[in-house]
Amino acid sequence: ALSTVAAGQPGATGPAAGLRELEGRLSGLGDRNVLVLRSPFYMENLLAGLPLIKAKGVNASAIDGDLELPMIATRDVAAEVAERLARRDFSGHQVKQLVGPEDVSLRAATRALGERLGLPGVGYVQFPAADVQGALMGFGMSEAGASAMVELQLGLNRHGGFASVRDTADATTATRLADFLEEDYPGTPVATIPAVRAMALGEHRSGEARGIDDFVAVRLGDTVTVATMAGGRLSAGGSGRAGEIGH
Repeated sequence: ALSTVAAGQPGATGPAAGLRELEGRLSGLGDRNVLVLRSPFYMENLLAGLPLIKAKGVNASAIDGDLELPMIATRDVAAEVAERLARRDFSGHQVKQLVGPEDVSLRAATRALGERLGLPGVGYVQFPAADVQGALMGFGMSEAGASAMVELQLGLNRHGGFASVRDTADATTATRLADFLEEDYPGTPVATIPAVRAMALGEHRSGEARGIDDFVAVRLGDTVTVATMAGGRLSAGGSGRAGEIGH
């Protein structure tokens, strides 16, 4: 099972609280062997800021921009999963904590991402929690989904330094942030997606549409736009402009 480092804390909140509950339920399966892989901040989370970077030239969240996070690439977690499933070398109920090879702040990560996008001036701004939740809801995310996302960010701030996480990690993965950006964005422009599609992805991952693979999301703003999720995949249409209805 995949989980998060924060799920190991009794006071876990937001999505981490749900993962802590999941771990507890799995531990109750006395006749099953269970391995839980806990990871900290995924590098791929940075990509959620692409729509804002495209629209405003800045990245922002409620996370302290100078807080250094032990970022990890999901490809490294997937490699660990594949290896352990192939070996089946775990028994009972075990927890393994993974961390990336370096700690990176969002301010530094945003700067690195901007350089890969050809936007060296992109900066990071820490917004008040209420403003972040309001912005997410403005993009069409449900109140529950936006609240969970903000609580996740605030939980990182409350955790403070992550030196203890690195000290207690069972394994350190190989991919550095620079490697991740170089391999995924080798000097080419990065495509962004309309806000309504980003909203649909967020709802599908952790909002009202979690567990639902077929739905339509509607965003009302200066224009009316929709996003169609079919079979768990977003539909962009033949021209890539599907869902742009009009004013």
